[in-house]
Amino acid sequence: MSQRLETSAEILKLARLVEQDPDQLGFLDSVSPAELRALREGVTNTIFDAGAQSLKRVAAGAKLLPSPLVAAIALKSFGALLCARAAGAVDPGKAIDVAKRLPADFLVDVTIQLDPRRVAKIIGQVPQELVVPVAAELGRREEHVTMGRFLAYVPDSAVVAAMTALSDEALLRTAFVLEHKDRLDHALGLLPPERLPGIFANASQLGLWPEALDLLEHLSQARRGPIADVVAEQPVEVIEDLVSAVSAARIWENLLPVVGVMSDAHRLRLAAVPAFHEPTVLGEIIEAAAVASQWADLLPLIDALPDEVRSLAADRVAALDEKAVAELVAAVSSNELWPRLLPVVRSMSEGSRTAMAAMAPFHQDEVLREIVVAAATSGLWVDLVPLLRVLPDPVFAKIPDLVVALPLDLLTALITEALEALEILEPFIDILNRMDAASLDHIVGLIDSDLATLGEILIAAVIERPDVRRVLGQLPPDVLDAIDRAADRLGLRADLDKARA
Repeated sequence: MSQRLETSAEILKLARLVEQDPDQLGFLDSVSPAELRALREGVTNTIFDAGAQSLKRVAAGAKLLPSPLVAAIALKSFGALLCARAAGAVDPGKAIDVAKRLPADFLVDVTIQLDPRRVAKIIGQVPQELVVPVAAELGRREEHVTMGRFLAYVPDSAVVAAMTALSDEALLRTAFVLEHKDRLDHALGLLPPERLPGIFANASQLGLWPEALDLLEHLSQARRGPIADVVAEQPVEVIEDLVSAVSAARIWENLLPVVGVMSDAHRLRLAAVPAFHEPTVLGEIIEAAAVASQWADLLPLIDALPDEVRSLAADRVAALDEKAVAELVAAVSSNELWPRLLPVVRSMSEGSRTAMAAMAPFHQDEVLREIVVAAATSGLWVDLVPLLRVLPDPVFAKIPDLVVALPLDLLTALITEALEALEILEPFIDILNRMDAASLDHIVGLIDSDLATLGEILIAAVIERPDVRRVLGQLPPDVLDAIDRAADRLGLRADLDKARA
């Protein structure tokens, strides 16, 4: 959970404990969630420790009386607060037997006052016939904080019964203030498959997008993906409402992971919504990604944007300071995201790309090697070329050695891609012309080899493509001689000479 949402949830819990309106505790929104949680637990302990010895004597007396009489005394004399305080000292079997004899409204009153940590053994034995009416009444009273305190202590059957009794709104609000969110994915997995998508489909109407995104954050990857796609399937006005809610709450760090797990088709649908195209929104998203280092989630979103909007977003990325760019490069490198970043760099304006290429993070030998390998492996040389063109000359001078070091299959793929587009071929020939003698001999040896197909590929390009033929004429003489030898070996010399004539 983002710290903003976690703090908000803690304020709701503290407000419920001290019976205050959450708005009255708004001054606490700058306090860390951990500090608020410690305060709340300290207040709870103080409340329940007061008069503990006297309450133990009350509980001991209850053990000696028949359950119907204890229920009558509890209802008419003790009241809900005293019963809740004494419950922790009562034998679980006795407590359940008494609870069966009490009306649901009174049980709800007691539940609100309980500290579940002190009555865990009792909660674990509550029968389903008590869970449903109590959960339904708690939902009706909007006691979401109360319900959120009990999830870690109830068996699966009780969880299913309680969730069945709650509305979509009650489920979202309760999930938001859960004490033990590590159990949330398991608990929601107990719901019928059709229920969870409906909850998120209703999030906009309920005005609960922050709560819905927080819930998604605590789901497993396998469960989150399909639900994220449900979000993308909503009507445009609903997605615009989502963007507005996230922007107002400044919780982009909660939305980006949702976008990151969408299928490509659903992400494209989401990114086509005009609300994502606003410059202010793009700036907020990129700033949030930089702060939280969520590049793995951001880059697929930028990639899915329409061309003109992607260029705007790409320029925003390029406008980050060098420290942020260094973190971006580190994240891309560690997560092997160069196939995601290179198209973004290509979308930048020439000025933005030049400014980014001048930054030190792009000059590291290992980074350059990863970029070249990624471009060759993923067929992205067309996306890499714009970056190569604006690299400082001393940095570009490192590229030839990296190209030569590529495995034969990747080098062949690179040359094949270059021959398909002059915008790639021209800088590739520039790279060849900058190679030292040893590197050039390596290329010539590959063309001369019977095991390599480079010669055949180059000969075919010369014969079939006049535009390529003119550019290939700029190849180093040693390479041109190797192509001639390959043509002799393959019986294509006459066709090659005719094409050149």
